[in-house]
Amino acid sequence: MDTKKRIREPKVYQGRYFHDIKLNKKREYYEPYLTKSKELLDYVTGEHNRVLSFSLIFRFPEGFKQDRDVSYISRFIRIFQRKVDVTLEERRKRKVRVHHIKTGNKVFNIWCRERDSSNNDHYHMFILVSYENFRTLGHYSTSLEPKKSLAILVQEAWSDALGISYSDMKGFVQFPPKNNYFRVVQNRPDTKSNYDNLLSRIYYLAKRETKNFGEGIRSFGCSRIKKG
Repeated sequence: MDTKKRIREPKVYQGRYFHDIKLNKKREYYEPYLTKSKELLDYVTGEHNRVLSFSLIFRFPEGFKQDRDVSYISRFIRIFQRKVDVTLEERRKRKVRVHHIKTGNKVFNIWCRERDSSNNDHYHMFILVSYENFRTLGHYSTSLEPKKSLAILVQEAWSDALGISYSDMKGFVQFPPKNNYFRVVQNRPDTKSNYDNLLSRIYYLAKRETKNFGEGIRSFGCSRIKKG
């Protein structure tokens, strides 16, 4: 018997703008998701003078039996954070400069779970990191170890989260088009436009369509932040 409690659908929002950011007026969004997305981006850009963000899509292999009692995305987040910590520590050991950041090595994220015609879910995620220590996703080749890039760390973490071989991971992490990163640098003429563009993209994760609340599994999440 399934004992998972059904998650209540959040308040729906539909309009042309949300906090001055233009929305698709034909699309419905979940208002709490919009609010949390803006709160997180405001926090991260307030803590860091320079922020790098990029989007990802995580998929499951064909025929993968998805365990509904396992939060694969939470597992990924924990593993990815550990890998970032290890990577920065290895840089220090090689005498490569690692900038001291107020939030430490913290990797921030916003994600949503969706399902279309597939039997399995897929996840959209935005990752936000300090631009001081990571300036691009970097290379996609493991042959360049030990200089592991963010792209390699992401793929390794998703592989570990699913418990499958890294060599079988091709196509299950979808990266953005080349150079399609978002950089928000404070006190520049393009600061507001870059912020608005990034938040507009993040708001996509709050859309109502393709969300599923009937299985007792969260459809949205983001990093916790300190308030006040």
